[in-house]
Amino acid sequence: MQVIVEPAQALTRAEGAMISLIEGDTVVTRAACRASRFAIEARAPLLIEHAEDDPRLNPQIRAKMGDRSHMCVPLFAGEQPSARPA
Repeated sequence: MQVIVEPAQALTRAEGAMISLIEGDTVVTRAACRASRFAIEARAPLLIEHAEDDPRLNPQIRAKMGDRSHMCVPLFAGEQPSARPA
């Protein structure tokens, strides 16, 4: 995970990063972001520059974490997402 997270964080100058993985029927993640669903559906990266007023994000989680922006990059194995939101 660090091989993916640390370079992605450095490349985007993000203050944090997260990866969600599918293990059987369970999504394993350290935090949740509903916005990742939109990136998976679009099959494209999603940039949310102003997190404080974006309806795709959970306002309670956003406020608690202090997020100002989000970037979601979906990963696919063929046609299936390798990671998806809960």
